[in-house]
Amino acid sequence: MNGSPDVRFETDENNTYFLAHLDIHPAFLSEQVGEQVDVQVKSLIYNLKDGELSKYELMAANKLANKFKRHFTLQFINPAMEQGFVELLYPDKPRHPKQKYRLTEKGRDLLEKLEERKGK
Repeated sequence: MNGSPDVRFETDENNTYFLAHLDIHPAFLSEQVGEQVDVQVKSLIYNLKDGELSKYELMAANKLANKFKRHFTLQFINPAMEQGFVELLYPDKPRHPKQKYRLTEKGRDLLEKLEERKGK
């Protein structure tokens, strides 16, 4: 009717229960993407809005000491990269001495959406 996915029902052989799956409308999902991104990832995206930064520069921007490097990688960088918002400057050489991080096109799109919402 309105473009929403069909409801899917699931039950057991004895019909002792049923489970209804109500999937979100694809248009609504794309509008909400900015709200579904973790605070740490949003912070990283804002830090990278003016260009490429090293891990240590990003940590300093987030007021984290070097002893939290592993935490920062696990909680900030990895999720941002897994979600496709951030990429390595030298993707084939992760340990390159001049390695930096930058926003992908998807990351720049999200930054734009976040800044639009911020301005409202």
